[in-house]
Formats: sequence, C-alpha cells, structure tokens
Amino acid sequence: MNSRTPASALRATMRIHASTNSISPALVHLTGCRSVQQSAGAPRRQFPLALSLGSSVQRRCASQAAAEKYEPPEQHHQQLPSENHPNLSPQDANPPASTRPPPIVLPVRKPDTSTFQHYFAIGKVYLTFYKTGVKNIYHNTRLIYPSRTTDKSLIPRPDTRSHLLLRDRWAHDIRRLPLFVLLLIVCGEFTPLIVVAIPSIVPYTCRLPQHVDKLRKKMQERRAHSLTNHHCAALSAPPGPQPPLPVAHLARSLGIVSSFWDKIGFVPGLLARPRLEKRLRFLVRDSALLLEAGGVDALEDEEVKLACSDRGIDVLDRSDEELRDVLSRWLRLVMSHRGGQDESVERTVFLLTRPEADWPREI
Repeated sequence: MNSRTPASALRATMRIHASTNSISPALVHLTGCRSVQQSAGAPRRQFPLALSLGSSVQRRCASQAAAEKYEPPEQHHQQLPSENHPNLSPQDANPPASTRPPPIVLPVRKPDTSTFQHYFAIGKVYLTFYKTGVKNIYHNTRLIYPSRTTDKSLIPRPDTRSHLLLRDRWAHDIRRLPLFVLLLIVCGEFTPLIVVAIPSIVPYTCRLPQHVDKLRKKMQERRAHSLTNHHCAALSAPPGPQPPLPVAHLARSLGIVSSFWDKIGFVPGLLARPRLEKRLRFLVRDSALLLEAGGVDALEDEEVKLACSDRGIDVLDRSDEELRDVLSRWLRLVMSHRGGQDESVERTVFLLTRPEADWPREI
C-alpha cells in the first residue's frame, strides 16, 4: 500500500490552493457580502487574508442579526405573560406570607378580670406577635439562603415577583432587626409603648396594624404636602427648557428619604438621586413581573394595599375594589407601550408628579 510522504502532501495542498480563484460560494452565502471575493489574478498568499476577512464579516453579520432579534429583559417583561409564560401562577405574584406581619387577636377583657391581668395578657400577646415576626425574618433568610432542611417547595421561583419582593422586604427587615431585637430584650411586653414613637425602626414583619396605619397616614400627608409645593414651584418657575427631575418631591412621595430632611427644608441630591433611580427601576420591574403572573387579579387584598403604597397611591379609607381599579390603571398607563425600561420610568415620574384625579386615560 502506497502512502504519501509529507512533502507530496504539501505539494498537493499547494496545487489545490493554486487552483482556487475565489472564496467558497458557501462562505459568501453565509456572510451575505458578495463583494468579499478574491480576484483570479491575486497572489496566492492573499487567500488566507481574504478567508480571514470573510470569517470576520460573517461573525459581524451574525452578531448584527442576533442584536436585531435580541430583546432586552425590560422590554421582554412589557409583554403580557399569559402567552409567553404559561407556567406562572398567582402564587408567583404574591410573596410568602412570612414577609407580612402575622395576624394578631387581642384578648377581650372579662368582667372578673382585673386591670393588671388584662393588660398583662395583652402584653403577652404582643410579645408572642413580635417573636413570630422575628422568626419570620429567619424563615425568609432560609428561603433566600436555603439549607438542607429547607422545604424547597416554599422557595419562590427565580425571576418572579414573589422572589423579587421576598428579597426586597428581607433586606428592609434585616437592617432593622439588630436594634429591634435589643429593644425587645430590654423592654419585653412594654415594647409596643416604645415603638409608638419610632415605628420606622420596626421590621415590617413586626409592625402592629395600628403602627402600619399610622405610617401610611403620615406618608399620605407628607406626599400631599410635597405635591402641593411641587406644583407651586412649577407655576412660579420662569418659562424655559424642560425642568429638571423633581428629585426631592419624588423622594418624599416614595418615602426613600427620612422626614428629618423635611424639617430642614432641603433634600440632598447626592443622597436622594441614587436611591430614587434604583427605586423607580424596581417599581418598573415589579410591575412587569406582576403582569407576567396574572396582573392585579392574582394579588391578595393585603398585597394590593402594599403595591399601591409602594407606588405612592393613597390606601387609607379606600375599599379593596377601588384600590384594585387604581392599581390596574397605574399598570396600564406605565406598562402599555413598546418602549424599554426608561420609557416606563418616565411614565412613572409623570404619574408621581400629578394628583390621581389628573391622571390621563392614555399616555
């Protein structure tokens, strides 16, 4: 059996290259660039360069085609998910119940119960309530950082509203937990009397219903006052180019800066602007995931109130049906477009700078 020597194989390869006058038609077809060809009179040493050029054009054309087909995650979430995400359920719209305060039922005083015994029983109920709230924070920690003993069926699926709010509320509570636990150890049953004055230091899972209502009332009054000042400033401003972003008003409306700055009459932009930008994008992401999981109809009643509060919508003295209608209107005005996340952020700012009665039907 005859075998070729390396020298003969090399000569055969050179003859094949010499007989080649152009780039492979298949390569030209893939690149879509017919001008990338080698003339018959070009030296053979230019062929590898032409092949390299054809490969780079092919990669560039392929990357351009992929870029045209690529849809950013923010735009992808603008689509209603009933068609794109058939496996999502209403549970994906609601975070675990452990992210909310546990139910509390205060004892009713009986005729034969002394005043001391009655208030002592109330203190024990409060203490049990706070302990349950602290345990819920630990439970949420195990859902985010599961161990071997964690029930995997309780962990929200990634990239869902349930998972997003679980992490957001856990981060809110874990920052307040050390100081609150210290207060709970020192004061015990008398903790409710202390936190009445400073309810904002309490983790959300440990907030009593009256404390939640107090914070919401304070937030609504602060938002209304800020909106009035914003409109007065807009009317008194001289005509000119588009006014800058009202960072101070938006920060107050969403509650991302302390009310301490209201007493001073100044909100530092370096502090408020990064928080504001982060919060606005969070609300857009939250709205998109809510639509994916079924919209407002998939939310529990308490989650409807929380979603409205997060968006600067007043919730006190309003029925659940009314809040659902307002939240649905918000989602339609903010998310019903083909733009990206920036468009949704602009629409969110538009609604936050106007009273609810002045919201348009369409934007």
